[in-house]
Amino acid sequence: MQTENINWEFIARTIENQKTILFLGHGVSINYQNPKHEAAFFQDFVGQRQADILSYHEQDGFLVFKNHDAKLLSLNKIRPFYEQDFSNPLLEKIADIPFHLIISLTPDLSLKKIFERKQFAHTHQYYRTKIRTEAGESPTKEKPLLYNFLGCVKDEESLITSHYDLFNLVQSIYADKNLPEKITSVFNKELTKNIIFLGFDFEKWYFQLILHLLGINYDSCIRYAASQQNLSEAHQTLIESEFKINFASNDLESFVNTLHSQFSAEKLRKPSAEATKQNRKYLKNNIMKFMAKAFNATDFETFCMINFDEVYDNFTPTQGQSARLNALLDYLERKSDYENFLDLAKEENPVQFKNFAPYYEEQ
Repeated sequence: MQTENINWEFIARTIENQKTILFLGHGVSINYQNPKHEAAFFQDFVGQRQADILSYHEQDGFLVFKNHDAKLLSLNKIRPFYEQDFSNPLLEKIADIPFHLIISLTPDLSLKKIFERKQFAHTHQYYRTKIRTEAGESPTKEKPLLYNFLGCVKDEESLITSHYDLFNLVQSIYADKNLPEKITSVFNKELTKNIIFLGFDFEKWYFQLILHLLGINYDSCIRYAASQQNLSEAHQTLIESEFKINFASNDLESFVNTLHSQFSAEKLRKPSAEATKQNRKYLKNNIMKFMAKAFNATDFETFCMINFDEVYDNFTPTQGQSARLNALLDYLERKSDYENFLDLAKEENPVQFKNFAPYYEEQ
């Protein structure tokens, strides 16, 4: 399937309706524009630690450690590699698109860092073998769940770096049913209509195993994949036939840019309301004009006594009204309490509140 044959409007609609799940692989972060980046790191790493590591299997991406102690020592050295910020323009655009659930098969936190920088509301969790963690509230496009399925760099013992680690993960999921219910439940045919795979190395044998572990209903949804490298004809045929995945493009940028363009500016992800309020530049002159017009001396004293007792307690009998207004304004600045004041002020005198608006610069 080529990108021009994709029903982009349908995909955009299912994303907005929270019926599309996004999977991210190494090609969108760690190996972005450099498919061998992670492999090159491990090859160099093995050369430096031959006393602890017996070999590196590049095709699988796994290490063979000499013993458990050697593994623990090595993980401490591997961690800084995955702690790097692999943010890039492609990942930035992915963050803008209002997916409600994004599952990463890499241990880095690059996407989470972008969400934090852009002040997008989100929750984050990762899978830890033998430990069950519920996802809490259901993910939404307003507050999506970012989920690291194959471990997370902030917990080095969760990293999947060897065949043994992968075996433990598989055993844990099959035997202990440790995946959060809110993750597995979204794969049913009522809740999911699209699954998108970006930046995957589909030739890794355990990719098929992961799809089975997640319990994806293959007859209930359409699946698209875009990668940064060509897949062998044999592997593409296998993935297409077994998992009904449509290989749309080997050009990640083209796929993501086209998908991103389906959303107007109003429908792309926005900073959280709380973050927006925290970053507002308040127009103090307008606030002062409102207070001076909306309150007489008695009303203002009562208003402060009820709502801002710390300010009221510092009023003195000889203090003029202007000084009292400034005292409240200073308090609002010091306590970052403008939003509370504006809510109260609008309720107290809606007519004057409207007359002296706006009270902050629009962002």
